[in-house]
Amino acid sequence: MQLGDGELLDAMMTEKEARQKRNRLQRAINWYLSEGLRKAGLDVRRRSRFVVIIGFLTVPFYGVLVQQLLAHGLKVPALVATCAAGITLLSVLSLRFFKSHIVPGTVICGLISFVIFYQALADAGLNDPILYWSALVPLAAALAVGPRLAVICVILNIAGVVTLYLLTVSGYSFPSVTQPSELSFSALLSISTATLFALIWGWFYEGHTLKELKELNSRLSRFREALARSEERYRSLFDNVPLGVYRSEPNGGIVMVNPALMELLGYDSAEGIEDLVPERDIYAYPEQRKHFRNRIEKDGQVQQFSTVWKRRDGAHIHVRENARAVFDKDGNAVFYEGTVEDVTAQRKVQQALRKSEERFRSLVQHASDIITVLDGDGKIVYMSPSIKKVLGYESESLIGRKAIEFIHPDDQETIGL
Repeated sequence: MQLGDGELLDAMMTEKEARQKRNRLQRAINWYLSEGLRKAGLDVRRRSRFVVIIGFLTVPFYGVLVQQLLAHGLKVPALVATCAAGITLLSVLSLRFFKSHIVPGTVICGLISFVIFYQALADAGLNDPILYWSALVPLAAALAVGPRLAVICVILNIAGVVTLYLLTVSGYSFPSVTQPSELSFSALLSISTATLFALIWGWFYEGHTLKELKELNSRLSRFREALARSEERYRSLFDNVPLGVYRSEPNGGIVMVNPALMELLGYDSAEGIEDLVPERDIYAYPEQRKHFRNRIEKDGQVQQFSTVWKRRDGAHIHVRENARAVFDKDGNAVFYEGTVEDVTAQRKVQQALRKSEERFRSLVQHASDIITVLDGDGKIVYMSPSIKKVLGYESESLIGRKAIEFIHPDDQETIGL
């Protein structure tokens, strides 16, 4: 089913119009995406943008963390956090060259979990305020990659917390380089920044992702309306066309028929026709159905296929079919669809004309008078057999000769040939 060009233009927003609605922030984020990601579906584009945002939001987090670690003389954890920041930036930049967001997003979320629990292990254990950030990791994973990674991050968080707890109850002495007063400040800072982090995510999701979803929903609504109008026109044509229209399965099941075909077969509704078996209930001669199937599956279509059908009341009608076969990817016929024209009256006229011609031919050939048919140039195109009895000529030998040759010169002007 096809829609009109005007309806398609109204129903779907062009790419140019979509670009004009993107703000500067979105264009800046898209710069880090490869062409394949920018042209991907809405979900992939959304997740790829979240990978970029999460990556750039965690780099300042790593920067503050490195500063705090160096202030307390924790050089190794500071080096780990620095490496994590570098790998995060490289993961973001890799989006510009690859068609997938899954690996970069997984690396970034995995690094966040690792650095959080590594820092807690290197400092205050379960009392370390950095653990507040672990609650955001599954959310980031869900937005950037999907629910599976979110579940994995939850499992890692639980495993990390359980490990720290077991170390605590076993009497392990954590370094605790951060003073209790500083831990309180760090807790306040962690809660504030984590809240701000979640707010930024929510703002981006509401301001950009939901906006795209609303635009897409609006475009789909217009497309559905255009499709409904097109279907209405198609249904009107299907119901009112004077020819019978059908769709059937190769095994004989009738899927769809229009009112003209129902009337042709003598049925009031499609339900009665859908249960018919064509070889038995529709075709007067089953071998014609077999011939039809052989031709349509070999050639893909049949044109002007003449056959005899049976009406509901048992009367035979002559029909002419034009149909095509629709095949699946393996080349097997899925269904046939075509039109049927009742040519019973036409055949009766042709038969009556043929009988009339036969009677005329018999009358002419046995008449004692000479009967001649001439063309526009006066040449003989037919000569009755009686010419042999009258003039001694074979009728076939005179075809193509001018009739004036057999007229006496004195009579030619009178006859006007």
